Amino acid sequence: MDRDGASAWGLNGLSVMLALICMILPSPIILIICALMPWAALLALWRSRGRMVVSVDRREKRPNIVLAIAAPAAGLAIKGASICDFMDWRPAFAVAAVVSILLFFAVTVMQRGKLNEKVSLAVLLLLTGGGYGVGVFALIDALGDKTIVATYRPQILAKTPRQGRNDDVLVLSPWAGRKGGNEPVSYDLFNTVKVGGQVCIDVHPGRLKLEWYEVHVCPQAPRSPGA
Repeated sequence: MDRDGASAWGLNGLSVMLALICMILPSPIILIICALMPWAALLALWRSRGRMVVSVDRREKRPNIVLAIAAPAAGLAIKGASICDFMDWRPAFAVAAVVSILLFFAVTVMQRGKLNEKVSLAVLLLLTGGGYGVGVFALIDALGDKTIVATYRPQILAKTPRQGRNDDVLVLSPWAGRKGGNEPVSYDLFNTVKVGGQVCIDVHPGRLKLEWYEVHVCPQAPRSPGA
């Protein structure tokens, strides 16, 4: 294995490992390193002068660092989506669109304008950039944000258990001016609450000033003395 092959193998392996750690045991340092990995891969791609490649073509013989870009983005996207539900997703999607386009053009420039698999690679890069943008945006906005600006107690109208890959879902009454409806929740929360009861929804301001919320079991009211 030559120097470029070893570098590609190391970048891909480290990126996959960081993505897994990011999803399972995240810490600020791990998240920062994970967020920087795609850009480190792009730098390596640029410095290789065509000896490395970002490709989805299995016939490609040059060292391929597509995992070094895609794996951290996927890990950040999954972790960001798991901890943060925005009150309004449109700003996050706007960021995702911008990052997708930037990543696509960055890879195009780094590979000297040569994209061997124009359609398949373009789709992968746009999805990767979108996931990266949403994940980083969500994590910056939500991590460490303990401030609660409002708490709502919608009623649970129905419960829909997990089907296939879909999450467990609670059907909620309207809250905070929203129509209510389906709300994906964790397995533990789904099995704790009952139809006709309530869940608590805490709304946080967000470090980037984009409100997000989390659903949890309502705390029991303290009993009065002698009750």
